[in-house]
Amino acid sequence: MVQGGGELMEAWHDHIGIVLMIGLTLLIVGIGMVIKAKTSPAPWPQSSKQWVSLKSVLNSSLPLDRWLLAASVGCFCLAHLWFSWKEGSVIDQDSFFSSVEWGPETIAQEPSPLVSQVLQADEGRYLVYSEGKPAPILSYYFFWAPKEGNGKALFHRPDVCMPGAGWQQQGDAIISYGTLNGREVKVHQFQFLRGNSPAQLYWICFIDGDSISFAGGAHSHLQLSFVPQFIRLGKRIFSVEVFGLMVQGDSKARTDITEVFNAQPGLEFVLK
Repeated sequence: MVQGGGELMEAWHDHIGIVLMIGLTLLIVGIGMVIKAKTSPAPWPQSSKQWVSLKSVLNSSLPLDRWLLAASVGCFCLAHLWFSWKEGSVIDQDSFFSSVEWGPETIAQEPSPLVSQVLQADEGRYLVYSEGKPAPILSYYFFWAPKEGNGKALFHRPDVCMPGAGWQQQGDAIISYGTLNGREVKVHQFQFLRGNSPAQLYWICFIDGDSISFAGGAHSHLQLSFVPQFIRLGKRIFSVEVFGLMVQGDSKARTDITEVFNAQPGLEFVLK
């Protein structure tokens, strides 16, 4: 999957989903037919030409199979109608952070080949700024242009990826609201610890240019809070952009989010 990326997954996604839906429907019907046959006073037909008809199952006194079948078909049709209607509004936008004037003090670095291969982003940079500061500031941004399969980018969040580098999350993420260079943002503030070294990481995520939020628990891996946002979005083709800003070392004196962001050349953050 790393080699093929999200497009390979999306190529099989609908086909597998349809097969599973049909298989589940047939399984429900089959279970209903078996229950109908076993609870019926008449014996099971011995002749191969005498089968319990689908009509008799649907007209049986057991309503569960009928409701499950109707609900499955109804949800399937509504989901396809909703996504078909919403997918026509694809926003073809460019990266927000690629247009920021980072200043001569900032060192821009290309991500490593391994990171590029895993993320499959269309654009991304690491940014280092440390002149005159007690601890280096490391920031990054990655942008995925509108296409199917971009939902995978949301699994590369700090609470998922940072522990792989030895950083342990300390408590839940705190969400702050403000404007960054004039754009409305929701900033997730993480606290990490590796050995005796603390770090703060501020993380922003855009979907089609809109900043989204999620419940960044210290032990959360499957984020169900994303589900309502994707249902509201109602489309599988969208752009994703993430931005992270990490301050390492003793940062007790630099906990103010406005100070941290405005210390990065090119950024102007206003807390609401």
